[in-house]
Amino acid sequence: GPKIDLLTGAFDEFTRCLDTAVCDLDVLDKAIGIDVKRIYRTYRPYILMKRAGGDAGYAKDLEDLFFRFLG
Repeated sequence: GPKIDLLTGAFDEFTRCLDTAVCDLDVLDKAIGIDVKRIYRTYRPYILMKRAGGDAGYAKDLEDLFFRFLG
């Protein structure tokens, strides 16, 4: 619950950094890409459960990074 919420919510700054072109996607992928992929795949069922429960935006930044890194 709460610890996972903190973890999945920690990626919004990276998304904002990419959206404003302050950060480079390749550099971020090398730095945190494997972690983003593992976390998203591991907690995907929980993320979907939270969204189905009414939190439609839950972990959207993590998901966005996941798909950006997959190309």
